[in-house]
Amino acid sequence: MDWCTDSQYRSDYGSTPGQEFPEASVCAQYNIDLCDHAHEKGVLCMAKNTGYTSWPSDYAGGDVMDAGTFESYRNYFNWWDDAHLQGFLDNSKLVAIVHYNAGSNSDGNTCDYVLDKYQTRYESTNISFICESKPLKKYMHFNLEPSTSAPVDPTEAPVDPTKAPVDPTEAPVDPTEAPDNPGPLGVFPYKLKTQKGFASSDQDISVLQSNELTGTSDDWDTYIELGEETGNDTNPYKGTFFFSTPEGFDLALFNSVKLTINYYGPGDDGYYVDKRWQFQIRRYNTTLSKWQWLTLGNSGSMQDWVWSTVTFPLPSPHAENGGLAGLVHNGNPVKVRVRTVQDNNDIADIDYLELTFE
Repeated sequence: MDWCTDSQYRSDYGSTPGQEFPEASVCAQYNIDLCDHAHEKGVLCMAKNTGYTSWPSDYAGGDVMDAGTFESYRNYFNWWDDAHLQGFLDNSKLVAIVHYNAGSNSDGNTCDYVLDKYQTRYESTNISFICESKPLKKYMHFNLEPSTSAPVDPTEAPVDPTKAPVDPTEAPVDPTEAPDNPGPLGVFPYKLKTQKGFASSDQDISVLQSNELTGTSDDWDTYIELGEETGNDTNPYKGTFFFSTPEGFDLALFNSVKLTINYYGPGDDGYYVDKRWQFQIRRYNTTLSKWQWLTLGNSGSMQDWVWSTVTFPLPSPHAENGGLAGLVHNGNPVKVRVRTVQDNNDIADIDYLELTFE
């Protein structure tokens, strides 16, 4: 799905009769579904000529991918928008550039020259580079390693070298001791941080601890509304719910976690499945030494504009063999992200939100 959402690319290549590209949002959702399937199998996924951007007109699911590959050519150096590649670098994701038909020293277009141009342009040496050298008649591999340090989370406190970092926004620890043999543990969010868009502020976060609404009932005091109804299709939302676990609970002792949500908004109306609202959980990948967002589900599992209580489990490859400990790496709170992944001009109401460890 190379640049399937890019307006210029769609204009140049996607309008041939009988070969028209699908809607850009369909392309994006295909990429997201494909990557989600890979993650469910415990496999990482790499975008190919798909940018990391939240621009609704160009969004192609790049932020869901674990890495990005970009292809350039002798006469088409860096032909994409810088922001598409920069997004991967800013989020400490691997970037690989494959450059074709590099020239000789005489024309200043050698593989070393092109690599230096890219490193200078992006002010980064964390770009892996594969270059086809025309004079040498072979591919040259510049195996540059990306940074192995985890990206800085703006909601987390600076690291104290004498102890594990603790998020300053973390809720007070529950003094209740955990049993030796922990049974099911249910936790609720103590904070919502909206990074993009609008969320209602009239209600306390504690309203999400009660599952009260059914059908099409509406009690403003019992739910939190995300997003806003506008006539503008470029109205994305992204927000993070913070959860804390009681002192003494070792998540490595649990085998599964599930997110239960009572949701009201666009969904499956029997004719069209609207997947615009996506629900993710954050987990630290010790192999890659970085945080990753794992998608649990989306609004396509809900009834359209009917209160729907749905449970999304964490895919088993990420939960088994002590994998749940990665949700609270170095004492950080568990985070669940809610966001839109398609053009959005609507809202989502949340009446209930619980994480259950079993």
